[in-house]
Formats: sequence, structure tokens, C-alpha cells
Amino acid sequence: MLLGKWDSVIGESGQARAGRQERADKGGTGQRPVLEPRWPCMSGSRVRNRLPAQSRRMRIEQVEWTDPDALALRARQRVEIAERYGTTDSEPGTAPSEEDVVAFFVAYEHGGTAVGCGGLRELGDGVGEIKRMYVTPPWRGSEFASRILGALEDWARDKDWKSLRLETGDRQPEAVRFYTRAGYERIPNFGAYAGVEASRCFERLLR
Repeated sequence: MLLGKWDSVIGESGQARAGRQERADKGGTGQRPVLEPRWPCMSGSRVRNRLPAQSRRMRIEQVEWTDPDALALRARQRVEIAERYGTTDSEPGTAPSEEDVVAFFVAYEHGGTAVGCGGLRELGDGVGEIKRMYVTPPWRGSEFASRILGALEDWARDKDWKSLRLETGDRQPEAVRFYTRAGYERIPNFGAYAGVEASRCFERLLR
């Protein structure tokens, strides 16, 4: 799924909205912070929204912008976006960079392979923007997108941000469905996206 021109390519979830993720205690080990997912609840003998065993063993880590896995995932995303839009220059405004992305996360499948990512750019006044969301094709539909989004939202709440915004494109209906199901609402195009006919902007209040 493509969530934003140059910003997001992820798989649409099979669930409406996955459970919230919580940050594991760093414990002073010097290791990257790891977010362990909270799994869907059970109702009687019936398990709702059960995830595949491989998805249940996933992990999400906060990494540096220059982390090799993060670099590789963003490069794959750029290729997919260019193929869909027919150009390598479809991104309005300034591309995200190490200077303005304040948090970046990578998701790993059960075997340790990096399969998805997402980051946050601070816009000011308690507002952030979701950037570079991506899940590799084999893992789309397996809840990685929802887990990454949950990690970004949890990080933003920890910083007392009040909302998250994002931009996607008119050729990405699956992105619109994903974010709408996750509680994001359409807003007027903001910032560099104002006046861009192909852009679709969304926002979710976090408080």
C-alpha cells in the first residue's frame, strides 16, 4: 500500500485497528528501544483478529535515520513510488532527512529480516507528520503496518504531541482506506501540499 507520495508504501491491514504497542524498558543496556506489541483480546472461546504466528513474533525498533535497514527499506519504497507515479520527482516540498525526522522505526519479522519502517517529522505546536511509511510486499496484510503506525503514535504521545498528520496521493486508495480505518480524518492540504491537486491530507488527534 502506498500511503504518501514518497512517504508511505505499506500493506493494508486485515484488522480494523491493531492493539496499541508499548515501549519496552531499556534497562540501561545501551540497546535500541524495542516496542513489544499488545495482542488482540479473546472473547470466550472465540479468538478475534488472531494474527499469524510469524506476526506475533515480530518486533519494532527505533533506529537512526542512517541505519542500514532503514536506508534499504526507504530505497525500496522510492522505487515502488516511482513506478506507480511514473516519475522520480513526485514529492511536494522538502524530502525528509536526518535533520528533520525526529524518530524512525523499523519492523522485523520473526527471522530478523527488516520488513517495514516509518518516521516522524516535527511540524511544531504539538503536531507531527508521518513520513516514509513502508512495508515490503510479502508482509502486507499481516499487521506490520498497524504496528508501525502504533509505534509512531505512542512515541508522539510520549512527547505530548496533540496530533499526527500525513499526506498521500490520489493514486493510493488503499492508503486512504488504511488511515481512515485507523482513525485519521481528511483535512485541507497543509504546508507544501497546499494547492497540490493530487495530494490527500489526513490528521488524527492523539489526546
